[in-house]
Amino acid sequence: MNRHPKNNPKAQFGILLRSEVAGLKGSDVNKAAGLLRIKRKGGKDSYVELPADLADQLNESKEFLFTPNQAWKSKFYQVMRQAARELGIKVSGLHRLRSNYAQDKYLELRKKGKSDREARLEVSSALGHNRIDVVKGYIPL
Repeated sequence: MNRHPKNNPKAQFGILLRSEVAGLKGSDVNKAAGLLRIKRKGGKDSYVELPADLADQLNESKEFLFTPNQAWKSKFYQVMRQAARELGIKVSGLHRLRSNYAQDKYLELRKKGKSDREARLEVSSALGHNRIDVVKGYIPL
């Protein structure tokens, strides 16, 4: 089993903000297409691959998939840290997962021939932003 984040669909969940996960609705789950709709800042939708084993655990008939109380928040952090360990990602905090994703994605895009600006814009979009300046904290100039 390949556990490298770029090759593991579950790793992409590390780029999601807790608030984005907490706001997921049953109508955001598309089991047939294997996609999960994420409502980003500014009302923009993006989609992440939804592995079948995770999809099977979601009840799309519910209005909201989760009840984000304090116990849920604690469990969320616990699950994310465990996933990071299983993927071999050393994290000092959950925001580090977003940073790791941004850096890996940027390098991948540059290797594929994208310009610095094109790669930064694509990473920015993947993180749910529309501005290149947002990724400067993740990707040094």
